[in-house]
Amino acid sequence: MNLEGHTPVIKQFLKIKKNHPNNLVFFRMGDFYELFYGDALEASRILGITLTQRGKSANEPVLMAGVPVSAHQNYLKKLINAGKTVAICEQVSDPVGYKGLVERKVVRIVTAGTLFDSGLVSEKTQTWLMCINLSSGISLIDVSTGELFWFKPDIVKVTDQAPCEQILTAISKFDIGEILIPDTKKNLNPNDKDLEPKNVFFSLKEIVPQNKIVPLPSWEFDAEKGTSTLKKRLAIHSLESIELTGVNSVLESMSALINYAEKNIGQPIKYLRFPKKIKQSQFVILDTTAQKALELNKPLYDNSEKNITLISCLDRCQTSGGSRLLNNWVLSPLSSNEFLLERQKSIHWISERPRLHSALKGIIDISRVAARISLGNTSPRELCSLSQNLIKIHELSHLIKASNNKYIETVYQSFSNSKLHSLVARITNCLSYDFSNKMKYGGFIQDGFDEILDNFRRIEKKSNDFLKKLEIEHKSKTGISNLKIGYSPAHGYFFEVTDSNKNKVPENYVRKQTLKNSERFTTPELKELEDKILFAKENAVEREQIIFGHLLDDLKKNTDFLFDLSESVCLFDVFATLALKISENKWILPELTNKPEIIIEQGSHPVLASNKDSLSFEHNYYPNDTKLNDKKSMMLLTGPNMSGKSTYMKQVALIVILGRIGSPLPAKKAKIGIVDRIFTRIGAADDLAGGRSTFMVEMNEAAKILHESTNKSLVLLDEIGRGTSTSDGLALATAIATQLAQKTKALCLFATHYFELTELEKTQNQIKNFHITTKEEEEKIIFLYELKEGPASKSFGLKVAKLAGIPLPIIQHAKIISHSTSSNNQEKNNEIKSARQKFESDLFKKIAKEICNIDPNNCSPNTALNLLFKWKKSLKNTDL
Repeated sequence: MNLEGHTPVIKQFLKIKKNHPNNLVFFRMGDFYELFYGDALEASRILGITLTQRGKSANEPVLMAGVPVSAHQNYLKKLINAGKTVAICEQVSDPVGYKGLVERKVVRIVTAGTLFDSGLVSEKTQTWLMCINLSSGISLIDVSTGELFWFKPDIVKVTDQAPCEQILTAISKFDIGEILIPDTKKNLNPNDKDLEPKNVFFSLKEIVPQNKIVPLPSWEFDAEKGTSTLKKRLAIHSLESIELTGVNSVLESMSALINYAEKNIGQPIKYLRFPKKIKQSQFVILDTTAQKALELNKPLYDNSEKNITLISCLDRCQTSGGSRLLNNWVLSPLSSNEFLLERQKSIHWISERPRLHSALKGIIDISRVAARISLGNTSPRELCSLSQNLIKIHELSHLIKASNNKYIETVYQSFSNSKLHSLVARITNCLSYDFSNKMKYGGFIQDGFDEILDNFRRIEKKSNDFLKKLEIEHKSKTGISNLKIGYSPAHGYFFEVTDSNKNKVPENYVRKQTLKNSERFTTPELKELEDKILFAKENAVEREQIIFGHLLDDLKKNTDFLFDLSESVCLFDVFATLALKISENKWILPELTNKPEIIIEQGSHPVLASNKDSLSFEHNYYPNDTKLNDKKSMMLLTGPNMSGKSTYMKQVALIVILGRIGSPLPAKKAKIGIVDRIFTRIGAADDLAGGRSTFMVEMNEAAKILHESTNKSLVLLDEIGRGTSTSDGLALATAIATQLAQKTKALCLFATHYFELTELEKTQNQIKNFHITTKEEEEKIIFLYELKEGPASKSFGLKVAKLAGIPLPIIQHAKIISHSTSSNNQEKNNEIKSARQKFESDLFKKIAKEICNIDPNNCSPNTALNLLFKWKKSLKNTDL
């Protein structure tokens, strides 16, 4: 890079840009962040801001684009969403009175995985930075809250999942902004010959875009450094309490993770929370396929209504942290009943006190405020809001006293903690609640809090009073009635005189500025007063910054308490939100059992039950029963398309998830037993990127279910085998249903259009037929959405096609073909039947002849036995 001929500012920019070639550089110049050259072109295209040319440097025009500092977070958000990273380059020396080029340096790099600013993070979701090393040690951090998780797959299978599948399932519950990998894996080659991790690294591209996968030097994955960093940040002497002693693969991952996060935010993460291990055995496993198919927190299609997800029908949380916790619960149902029973007790207790939900209204995101306090990135206004919230939380403690409930008692202890009083007192004694200026102009510290500050303010006030007197005095002396004293940051204090009164200006007035209709002057007396005022004002602002820094230092000592308090607020918020389903929607708390069973009486789809007034359906969905247990483990569903089979299947899965998070559910009565996994094979989609057809995707998912499901798994199979020929599809569907019913004995809902499968009920005790009712009126079909025992009477494919808008001539043509096919099939069946009857008749004649030729007196027992075996074998292939 040749710097010769460039201006000093451009030289400074180019040196900084050299160190940050892959980042857009926000270069601070006064009240703007400027971007130059290629950065300016890129930013103007993404942000839609004006691209300008100002002067030349090295004889070339300087391309520029700028954004105001006061609104820069809005622009940052757009750039991050566009996949960019931004280096924030600040002025680190005070430009006022500074001789020469102002010193600048990059203080932070803003990336998708390291956001913490209130204007950049999403309120109801968390964005995670993830790191994975060569030996599959996983770590994740949310920089905005300091939460830290880790995971290492079980190579010796504790679950039925392969290590790669374990990893993908574990991280599927996190909204990941960036992924850090060793640079040896940066090409993400699917043909890599390494062992298990190869599949994981290649699958990362399905989680985040390629430009969000960041390769790091292998030396950054250092277990010793990871150990020392954790001990230092957490102030602990051993890793035993956090189960990380000797887990080098995870410590390597954490080393790179924390180092990357701290380098980007420009300071240590002193608010780092104790790392939590992701223990999949504690949860009902929901892989990405199940999460998508059941639309737990995202619609299946981007253009779908947003209120069709399970989380949307549940989330009325008053706090953003509560919404995030509820989302986590939905994606991580519990496998054990112990904690669920306690959750149920808490929800029931709050449901009898519905006003507790509204009592949380307006509570801020305390965990993120605590993180910003630790980073020194907060404001007086935010701390005042925190103080008011702490008062509100303490008042709420009086409403939940003496609950005799484990979780509510824990929340009460947190809400009534004496630390709330001391924090409120520390903030309110220091900060003024009615200041309106920006922080850089001061005015946010209470009068009387600091004697030094009060002295500066007294000097400023007396000087201001003297200014008023001086203005009156000079009006009288000069006879200029409209003379006034003004101030501007560029020119300081001045006397302003209109052009019509310029002839009255005394000789000792010194001209400072000429305007269109007036002129500005100063005098030695005014200049002396200006120096006093500005000295007092600058020192007052500087003193306020020092006091605010001391306040932050005190509050930083209490961040652990604030994090704990935030967890209590979020927990209580989720309980209060779910309690509304009892008090307002009349949902019920199910009985939780320790057997693999799902028994639901008059269950409804949770989303439809919650949104029946806002979602448009021709008919209301009918409340239906479900009974799956060790005696009848498979419900075989038949009925036409659009009759509601898939909706019913999803309904059952969603009700089970609600039961396994401790939530009320829409039913008259329910028993929800132990469930280890929920599998779904619903809908049709190919995999273009992976080169897999719709049928191959279907078979891959079916294979996974057959290999990994147990008698405690809930399996939803919708029209398996439809992607190939009818005979092959029917054969596969029959074999899969038989395997799941007879051997696996999984709790299974099996929807099919193969009516031949309904015969399985006669030979397999685990299977029971059901159908979704429909009503036929002339050429119309009406869906009643009621589940009844027994198979469907027939298919209504042509009538469903007519409902979908298939042109009438095509429907009529299809009817002719259908009748012809049916006739041909009937003729063929008759021929087969006739041939079989002839075969059986000839066989019976042959056996009868052999019997007639036997002489009973001369037939030995052995000969008779051999003849019986021979005849039985001959009759095996008949209908007898």
